[in-house]
Amino acid sequence: MMISYSTREKQMYLSSISSEEYATIDETKQLNLCKINQVIYTIRSTIDNDNSQRNEILNALTSSLQ
Repeated sequence: MMISYSTREKQMYLSSISSEEYATIDETKQLNLCKINQVIYTIRSTIDNDNSQRNEILNALTSSLQ
């Protein structure tokens, strides 16, 4: 038995998939931003005495994210 779907049903299904994928991508971006902020905070709090080393590490991090 073959089930046939209307064009409207197909469009609704496809749009729901896109929304779910977008939500996953958005959640991943938020998670990555949170981790990046944690890394930056750790760098700043542990290397306060040596500004040149801290700046070098932050510059390397910035370059790797571009």
